[in-house]
Amino acid sequence: MEIKKNKITAIIGIDNDLNIDEENLEKDFLTGMILNEYIKDKFKNLNNEKIDEAFRICLLNSEDKMKPLNVLSSNEIEKVELMIKLLENKDRIILSDFDNNFLEKEFNYFKALFKKMVSKYDKTVIFITNRLDNILDCIDFILVVENKKVIMELSAKDIYFDKIYDYTDMPDIIDFVKTARRKYSKLDDYIDIKELIKGIYRGV
Repeated sequence: MEIKKNKITAIIGIDNDLNIDEENLEKDFLTGMILNEYIKDKFKNLNNEKIDEAFRICLLNSEDKMKPLNVLSSNEIEKVELMIKLLENKDRIILSDFDNNFLEKEFNYFKALFKKMVSKYDKTVIFITNRLDNILDCIDFILVVENKKVIMELSAKDIYFDKIYDYTDMPDIIDFVKTARRKYSKLDDYIDIKELIKGIYRGV
C-alpha cells in the first residue's frame, strides 16, 4: 500500500479499529488520572510551554485539562488522541474515524490545521474511514482496500468515480449532482455546497 508523503489520504475498507494507538489509549482512559497530569507524565521530556501549545491547538481549554480521563466525552478523546500524535511529532498522523464527533465549524478548523501541517511541516495525514462526506474538500488521494489489498488508488479529482461507492456511502452532494445530471443538468464535479448553489443559480 503506497501512501503519498506530505499529502492527505483517505483509506476506505480498513477496519476502523485498526489504530493501535487508540487501543492503548483506551486502557489509559479507563483510569481516573487527570488529563493534564497524564500528558505531562507521558511527555516528561517536553517543557510545559510545548504541552500547553498542543492543548491550545487541539481546542482543549484549562477546564478540560483538569478533567479525569474517564469522564472525557468522545469529542474530547478525539482531541486528546490528536494532541498526543502532535506531541509525538511523527511524520505520519493516522486518524481513525476522526470526523465523527465534531460540529462543522470545529471540524473545519481541524481540516485547515491538517492542510497547514502538510504544507508547512511536511506531515502526512491519513484518514481511516468509511465515509467521505466531511473530508471531500481536504483529501489529496483515496485508497480503496478489500481483503487487505489496495484495489483502487485515486486522486481527489476522481471523487466522482462510481466504483468508489461500491465500498462506501456516496456523499449527499455527489449523489445530488449525479441525479441532476441524469435529468440533463450540466453541473460540474462540485464538492463544496456553496459552490454547488452558485452553479445551480448560474444554470437557471
